Amino acid sequence: HYIIQMSVALSFLTCCAFPKESVDDREVIRWQRKRNKEIEIELKKEKSRFRRRQMILLLGTGESGKSTFLKQMKIINGKHFTNQEIKQLKDIIYDNIYKGVLFLLQARESLNIPWSSGHDSVAAHASRQIETHFNETRSMRRERARLSQPLWLEEEFLEIVPLLRAIWADESVRLAFDKRSKIITENFSENTRYYLNR
Repeated sequence: HYIIQMSVALSFLTCCAFPKESVDDREVIRWQRKRNKEIEIELKKEKSRFRRRQMILLLGTGESGKSTFLKQMKIINGKHFTNQEIKQLKDIIYDNIYKGVLFLLQARESLNIPWSSGHDSVAAHASRQIETHFNETRSMRRERARLSQPLWLEEEFLEIVPLLRAIWADESVRLAFDKRSKIITENFSENTRYYLNR
């Protein structure tokens, strides 16, 4: 009698410890296997995409065109700039033109190149106005940069465009541009001529 009770108890424990799979358990296992296969397929696809992805390392000095190259690649691949990106790029272009003209005026003086149309020419007068503008607005632009605001409002830049054009029209400034390599600077944008010729 004791042996029969022990046998029943052991079968009960075995039943509890190792339950037989129910229909629901088999469904869960089937679903898990299916989901596992789906995940493995996705991982293989992602691995394949990663292998096809090309990475490049762009090296170059300041103003050598690294950012321009990346922007060109974005355009070539059919991606468009957002309105915010366009505003940021305009701001950079305006500031590069402005600083470029200031640099050329400084280079002209450093290289002792006289105004081709005389000291009282339109270009010389425009030069003095731009230098005054720079001195009067420098602290405002620094404050805007500190606050991560655009350095230029479009209207502000358009007001000085005639002055920039008058300066660029003088042969002495173009000569300073041609001799710019004699005055080493990292802050000069090589695109200045492109924008001033437009």
